[in-house]
Amino acid sequence: MNNYARYPKSLLWFMALLLTFILTGCGGGGGSGSNGSGVQVINQDSAPGAPGTILPGTVPSGTAGTGGTGGPSGTGGTGGTSGAASGPSVISSNPTNGATNVAVSIVGPGNVLSPRTVSATFSQAMNPATVFSAFTVKETISGIGVAGSVSMNAANTIATFTPSAVLASNRQFTAIVTTAATNPAGTALVSGYGWAFTTGAQSGQALINLGTAASFLVLGGNSIDNVSTASNPTRVNGQLGINPGTAAAVTGFTDSPPPGGTGIISTGGIQFGTAVVSQAKTDFNAALSEANTRTLNQVAVGSSDLSSFMVSGGSPGIYPPGLYTSVSSLGLIAGNMTLDAKGDPDAVWVFKAGSSLTVGDIRKIVLINGAKAGNVFWSLGSSSSIGDGVSFKGNILAHSSIDIGTTNGSTVDGRVLFVTKLRLFSSTVNAPAP
Repeated sequence: MNNYARYPKSLLWFMALLLTFILTGCGGGGGSGSNGSGVQVINQDSAPGAPGTILPGTVPSGTAGTGGTGGPSGTGGTGGTSGAASGPSVISSNPTNGATNVAVSIVGPGNVLSPRTVSATFSQAMNPATVFSAFTVKETISGIGVAGSVSMNAANTIATFTPSAVLASNRQFTAIVTTAATNPAGTALVSGYGWAFTTGAQSGQALINLGTAASFLVLGGNSIDNVSTASNPTRVNGQLGINPGTAAAVTGFTDSPPPGGTGIISTGGIQFGTAVVSQAKTDFNAALSEANTRTLNQVAVGSSDLSSFMVSGGSPGIYPPGLYTSVSSLGLIAGNMTLDAKGDPDAVWVFKAGSSLTVGDIRKIVLINGAKAGNVFWSLGSSSSIGDGVSFKGNILAHSSIDIGTTNGSTVDGRVLFVTKLRLFSSTVNAPAP
């Protein structure tokens, strides 16, 4: 007799269905959830240190996580969640997870070349003493730890790892913040956090520290004038500030004291004569001064049009991250220019002119391979004139005046900061992507 004949057909059907369910991965075939003991296991099959790995960590006591969910037929399920999360977390890192061609050293304030730092930003203020021991960096393949020290910013929300020596070039490194890091109340990170990045061989530039000026999209000294129409209004998608000028020195906006303006300020309105805008102006002047002192590793553009200049024999108008200078003026007249981050979204560009910047009509600054407008700085000894139909990227720091547009307007993705006056012609100013 066949051994299966002893079982009811209904039971055989159920066993076959169950076996199919298991083999096709429809249930629980993927990453695991909490094991019930408060330990979160995410992306368990990933190699340690691989980009995107979130390292195992503990969740707050008493908040056991949920199990993983099953995936579709033939695939693994997704990892589980850790349950209720009320503790701090890491919300961003620098370098960004997965970044490539990361500079091994950085030119920063004081024109000083220093090892590239690694930082983590937390969602809450942290207890520095716990972060110092919880934050480490290692070479991914060998697992050898990098010697260095950890510091915190004044708000205790950003931890920075400073290597004792320049990181090795063309290597992958993994940074880790474990759940030993807690906030002042003793609550640990919701989960450990890890990210990976790969170095290049070059030196880079640090961000120009704008201080409180970064909270303004447009910030100036004596006057801000707009010329636009109701059908083609100027739009400033952020806050305006003016100092020492008064509110009456801002004209042509719907928010301006003289009525009838068509310019639109989307958020924040106009600040003038306050301690906040006064401090922002002080911070801007300090940033402009600091930018002007940078000379290390500079590439002299001279009087060449930015669209045709070749960096280190490369293609015309293509700029890797770095410092580009002219003792006189900078111009983008004959064509467009491209900023190539080469895979590092934290890469920085500083363009410095002894006098002015002139951009012709219908010109573009194109960002590729992770480049961000917020990481581009134009430090100008005098003024800037941007024509019509221009797509401009970066933060403008001008020692005197700025004109944007002539008739139909242009678009600037970045901050517009200046010492004397600004004139806008049916143009749009957008906050740069972080």
